[in-house]
Amino acid sequence: DKVIALHAQGALVALNSKDGELVWRTNIVAQHNSRVPFYGMTTSPILYKNILIVATGGKQNSAISAFELGTGKIRWASGADNVDYQSPGIYTISGKDQLIFTGNNYVYGLTPETGDILWQFTHGGSGSRGIRSANLVEVKPNHFLIKDKGGSAGLFQVKAISDSFEINEVWRTRHIKRTVVVPVY
Repeated sequence: DKVIALHAQGALVALNSKDGELVWRTNIVAQHNSRVPFYGMTTSPILYKNILIVATGGKQNSAISAFELGTGKIRWASGADNVDYQSPGIYTISGKDQLIFTGNNYVYGLTPETGDILWQFTHGGSGSRGIRSANLVEVKPNHFLIKDKGGSAGLFQVKAISDSFEINEVWRTRHIKRTVVVPVY
């Protein structure tokens, strides 16, 4: 019953879908230590079980945040990384939902309900363009394409091993290079 929108300058709003009236409003720059990228905020908020998840970007415990859908109050914030034009996603890893998020320096796997970090790795992206729009593409279960370097892209795999996770690069190619275009599989 709500329409959610994120303004280019950081205003995150929930509107009543029937009449457009404001339900709640927060500003992720002023109230959650985010910064506005050069072209403005473009991350897509996602909904997961009545939790609104937004790549907020920022230092300690503010790279990605979850908000209560009904009130807009912060539920959790996690990670330390800047974000420019990336959006989070929910994926199934070994039978369980995971929130996977790419920042400018790291890829994180988190528990969506709590923001607990299950795994992270440094993706090694470089340069000012492209990596800042490195949205993951799942090409088969537990395998993700990332265009993270000026001259190459790679496929990595997330493996569940007991109570932890192992991240392995499967391959890297120069035939797909970093751009601001999000690939589709």
